[in-house]
Amino acid sequence: MRALALPLTLMLAGLLGACADNSASYAAAGSSDTVTIHNAQSYFWSDELELTLITSHLPDCQRRSHLASVNGEAEVELFAGNEAGMVLRLDKQLWLVDTLACKAAEAPAATPLGEKIGSFKIDDTRHIAFEPVAKATAQASGTITPAEGAPAGGDAAPAAAATAPATAAAPTLGPAPAAAPAPAAAAPAGSAP
Repeated sequence: MRALALPLTLMLAGLLGACADNSASYAAAGSSDTVTIHNAQSYFWSDELELTLITSHLPDCQRRSHLASVNGEAEVELFAGNEAGMVLRLDKQLWLVDTLACKAAEAPAATPLGEKIGSFKIDDTRHIAFEPVAKATAQASGTITPAEGAPAGGDAAPAAAATAPATAAAPTLGPAPAAAPAPAAAAPAGSAP
């Protein structure tokens, strides 16, 4: 009986290891807002993957919502949306994501998408990763050409920065953080408290 225990244990470990259970996240720049897609395969014999959305606005809230079940490769696109929040799209399904309240709801097909932020992609190995939208080619390669009239071999950075195309900042959700209160003025020396 003991002779069978080790081979059975190794076989079961191999079968359980075939299950997918991973996640990928997008964090909005300048805030604690994140959108995470969790990808889980319930049974090793099933090709079906359960996608769960986790929205968070820490320390205020964090919530899980079931998105969809998919088979094989899939792409969930993330858009900036509008003032109500971000928009997720999987095929023809849309969800409106409000990270300030940690809520997600199915959205009508006429919902404006806004600027694309990136995609959560599930590959053929059932691994999920977030891929942001590619930036302009000059910015992606890290090279900026000097502006006309800039001194050769001199400091061309200010002139080049002034003529480089502006990039859109990552969307921020909600009001800007409140400024820290100014410190109280120190009492003059020799005065009573």
